[in-house]
Amino acid sequence: DPRTRCTHGRGDSGMLERNPVALAKPDPERNVRRSWKEIADYLGVSVRAVQAWEKERGLPVHRLGTGTRARVFAFVDELEDWRSRAAVAPFAPRRRRVPTAYTRVLIGLLSSAVVGGLVWSAIRSADFRQPAVSRLEGHVLVVRDRGGRILWNREFPDSQPGAFVGGGALDRPITWVQDLDGDGRREVLFSLDPKDRNRASTLYVFESDGRLRWSYPFDQVEFFEDREFLGFRGHFLEFFESGGQAHLLAIARHHYFPSQLVLLDPASGEVVGRYLHPGHIRAYAVVESNGDRKLVVAGDNNPGSGLGHPFLAVLDLPLPPPVPDLPDLFGRPSVPPRRYLLFEKVDFCAALEEMTSPSTLLTDSDRVRVLLNACNRGTVQLDFDRDFTLRSVRFCDAYRAYHQEAFRSGLVDHPFDEEEERRLLMRVVEFEGVPDANSEAVARAFERCRADPGRSFCDGEVFPRLNRGYRKWD
Repeated sequence: DPRTRCTHGRGDSGMLERNPVALAKPDPERNVRRSWKEIADYLGVSVRAVQAWEKERGLPVHRLGTGTRARVFAFVDELEDWRSRAAVAPFAPRRRRVPTAYTRVLIGLLSSAVVGGLVWSAIRSADFRQPAVSRLEGHVLVVRDRGGRILWNREFPDSQPGAFVGGGALDRPITWVQDLDGDGRREVLFSLDPKDRNRASTLYVFESDGRLRWSYPFDQVEFFEDREFLGFRGHFLEFFESGGQAHLLAIARHHYFPSQLVLLDPASGEVVGRYLHPGHIRAYAVVESNGDRKLVVAGDNNPGSGLGHPFLAVLDLPLPPPVPDLPDLFGRPSVPPRRYLLFEKVDFCAALEEMTSPSTLLTDSDRVRVLLNACNRGTVQLDFDRDFTLRSVRFCDAYRAYHQEAFRSGLVDHPFDEEEERRLLMRVVEFEGVPDANSEAVARAFERCRADPGRSFCDGEVFPRLNRGYRKWD
């Protein structure tokens, strides 16, 4: 029930307190391990081993405070420098002893087990040397095996340190390890999000040994009404198979608009398909429909000035080739969606000149659910069946409360009425192609739909013969 799941407010109670150990040195850029266990995990050995190494081999461990309650910490760069100079074995080799007769008997009994164990050990060792974990530590991409040992690293001075990128329903790890081509070797994906906001992001795929397989820069430049859009921020979304082929799905968004979805061949980085949308794509889902896979996306359609409308689109997978006779708002041949729906704006959000935006997209065997964020003042739940007919609308308590407050303050001209509000927000207009939701054509389509109180599903005008000017693509 969305009434029990609805949340209100922008605070984050999950923030962690700053650890004082991290402040023990004046240089905040240095990577720190803050306990015996963290130091041991980093070096891939036991706590007893690193404690012995500190006493016997000069392992560089520092302490904050004195006595038995002192907190230990170590800098990663010092650990790496020590490891490059220290002996490989954790303890000094013992004096060789001559095996006794009893020992020789045991060796003979275990010889067959040893032979079999060697085969298994070789297989396990090969897997151990593969990438298992990747992290951006400062400005360095560090890749480790299952034992925590560093396999390789790459420096990206222009990167923004962090573990995740995208935000909201599109939040993803900035780096990911996965076997992309089924050859038993794991590759490493890395989404470079540069500090310079005018520079585009780049998606990298590295082989298991650290060699660059390919890179894809999200550096397309788009034009709309003589405005230039560059500096798209992009990242990896999902790896899946469609039509018997493996695909990487990635997204890139401009700060204002548009958004683009890109299907890439994981083996070569070649573009398999590309969909450009005049607004922000905020949520997506890959669904099965009649034996085929479909890509369902939701977000805002609001190019230029204006609030636009929330949208939901259904795209074929793999993405079909663009149609030259159907240019998009940016003058490029467009990929026509299988379905394209626009929803009504929430009235008090429109009065505040704030967005009504889909924030979450959920699917199961018989329905598709869209959660609308009513300008951070409540949530509306839209439930569709699998042919994308809107079946129900539900409101969380925060939405009801704010609608009443908006009525008392004069922002809207009617109090909250469950049935009336549901009837208003169940109005859907479907278009052929992707329109400009701030255009007169879309406004006319909604006016015609509102004029018939008995209708909730209406057909809009055929796009793209709208009166927006665009720069031709060449």
